[in-house]
Amino acid sequence: MAIESRILDLLDSWRDLPAYQLERRADIFFAAYLPRFLANKFCTPISELLIPEFPLHHRTIRPDVERKKDDSCRLDYLALSLDLSNAYFVELKIDPGSRGRDQEANMAAAKAVGFRALISGLLKIVEANTKPESKDSYLPKYCCLLRLLARNNVLVLPEELEEALCSIRFKTAVKACLPRVRVNDINPNIHVLYLQPPNGRPLDGDIDFCEFADFLPSLHDDPLAFRFAASLRRWAACPARR
Repeated sequence: MAIESRILDLLDSWRDLPAYQLERRADIFFAAYLPRFLANKFCTPISELLIPEFPLHHRTIRPDVERKKDDSCRLDYLALSLDLSNAYFVELKIDPGSRGRDQEANMAAAKAVGFRALISGLLKIVEANTKPESKDSYLPKYCCLLRLLARNNVLVLPEELEEALCSIRFKTAVKACLPRVRVNDINPNIHVLYLQPPNGRPLDGDIDFCEFADFLPSLHDDPLAFRFAASLRRWAACPARR
């Protein structure tokens, strides 16, 4: 048995077990094919540099809601068209019932404030992680996120950032670099999408698992795509037990 089949067999079996979080285990399979799916659906080239768990600064998107100063919520996937004219905010829902009003309000608010404001909000989160009391492990991770955005041509990083991260006082050094981060002059249209099993009352922006599964066989000579499509159809036909 091929290892890809064995892994997906386990997901098919374990998804009904108590406390098993299928969404967190299956997200990498969706990520492997999501850029090509979006490129096909929207007829535009999509960057393969998908960004998972993209942070949305709460006070940037919903200043009317009381939050701690630099709290954030997370977007499952951020995908960008190669020409940066479109940004796709994709939320993965293994269980459509887990899609709440607060999350929908966050996504709508993020779309309303615009992409450049969201990047400015991200830089506020990064700066908050340069404070002495912040957790040391998070700042290098946020700098990895900045690098990925730079590879997507969203922003330009100062050359000194890499040296700053290697400094003994790396928080202070990174903080000094942040004012020199340049956000490129882009204003992509934001599309909010929910990737989920069919729920009988689809809304604009819903992508059900069957649509995703129907696309996968077009990727010829990819056994994993065929096998993942089979699991998606199972998950669509019979949602996991709550």
